[in-house]
Amino acid sequence: MAAARKLLVFALAALLVCSMMSTSEATKTIDYSPLEKGHKKHDPPKAGPGEANPYNRGCSPNQRCRS
Repeated sequence: MAAARKLLVFALAALLVCSMMSTSEATKTIDYSPLEKGHKKHDPPKAGPGEANPYNRGCSPNQRCRS
């Protein structure tokens, strides 16, 4: 029981140390420039012509697939 408690305390301490080390200057500030007036939205690129996933029945008879 004591060994499990020591392991739990060690794991929590390690997690705390790692979380302190992972914060950087970039994560401390939020960029609000996309919320400014007149900012253009970037639309995702449009898909080309045709279906994204054309229908396929699976194996054709000349491929000798198992049924």
